[in-house]
Amino acid sequence: MQTFFNVARTELRLIFQSRAQLVNMFVISPILALVVGLGTGAITGGFSETPRLRVDWIDRDQSDLSTAFAAQLRTANSNLVLCPIDNDEDDVCRLDNRDTLDEDLARERLIDGDSLALIIVPDGFESDLLDGRSVSVTYRSNADLTASDHILETVQAVTQQISGSFVAVAVAPDAVESAEGFEFPDNASRQRYQENVYDVATELWAQDLVQVSFEQTIDVGDEDSQVSTAQIGFGQSIPGMSTMYVMFSIFPAMTALILERENWTLQRLVMTPAPRWHLVGGKIAARFVTGMIQYGILFGVAALLGISFGGDVLALVLVMMGFVFAICGLTLALATLVRSEGQANGISLLLTLTLAPLGGAWWPLDITPQFMQVIGRISPVAWAMDAFQALIFEQGGLLTVLPSVLILTAIGLVFTIIGASRFSYE
Repeated sequence: MQTFFNVARTELRLIFQSRAQLVNMFVISPILALVVGLGTGAITGGFSETPRLRVDWIDRDQSDLSTAFAAQLRTANSNLVLCPIDNDEDDVCRLDNRDTLDEDLARERLIDGDSLALIIVPDGFESDLLDGRSVSVTYRSNADLTASDHILETVQAVTQQISGSFVAVAVAPDAVESAEGFEFPDNASRQRYQENVYDVATELWAQDLVQVSFEQTIDVGDEDSQVSTAQIGFGQSIPGMSTMYVMFSIFPAMTALILERENWTLQRLVMTPAPRWHLVGGKIAARFVTGMIQYGILFGVAALLGISFGGDVLALVLVMMGFVFAICGLTLALATLVRSEGQANGISLLLTLTLAPLGGAWWPLDITPQFMQVIGRISPVAWAMDAFQALIFEQGGLLTVLPSVLILTAIGLVFTIIGASRFSYE
């Protein structure tokens, strides 16, 4: 084993003699992580202003009930701006001083992205509802804009409330008469009763009869928001950028092995009495140590900034070790395939800049389409980032991240076995 440690120590010395390696590890990677953290909300904490959702509103009924419908939409989603009735002096609706909308103009605005959705209240909306007839409200949206899905949910919720209120109005008088043997003396009394039922039903719909207890694991709303918003930004950027730079630190081992084979350094080492696996194993072990140092640098910077990475340090370290081991194994396997320094350099850069964004190092996988989240699992980065996010944002522990650690370890073992069995010293 003495040869193993000697080779590892020599390889580490060579790695840290490289000025470019030192600059990447101690300067560029921390700066990039800080910049990305700030850009993802470390200072602002997200949107500086409340997002406004422009919805074109065409009311062909102009009744009290259609006006109440608009008011209920605003209550259900305070971010909605119903155009043109909610337009202001700043022209939030982007109507260019127009006071009215027709359907053709609204369709153009929808296509151009000036509005997210169009709601058309038909003529006879109030009278049909009062007479118990069904009513169809037209809703159109830009299918390319995901915000329109939230608008549709709001419209459906409000129409459900209105429908529920009028169902109560329709069935309540008959239910009272059949249950209690009571008869209304005249139609006026029956109508007043229906109006009271409608008012009560509307009031009940407006109440939060079911309460959801919500507890946020990271506080973003009090006077410590400067720290908590930094937690959000750096909670993504520190694990993501450190994971990417771990690959930048380890993949160059492919180039080093190619050069040592071309310079006959490996061949001379093979002539020593030490087992062959001590030679390559020591070099890969040095890269493992380099990867862990890279993690330590960036997570250390984050700790100085007061960023919390959960309460389970052991779990955090195991995730780091699992990912570094997986990349070391992948590097050894790829080293058996490349045949030149140029190939090794190209593959190193390509893999790093592909696996990092694919696995969620640049942005959370949760914001990507479902098929991208599935494809992203090809990258070991995805399993590492899942574990980091569970520790940082969900207060997870060792059992939470154990599946990711085992998967990363399995990836490392498979590639290490492949690389060791195929590696040539000639």
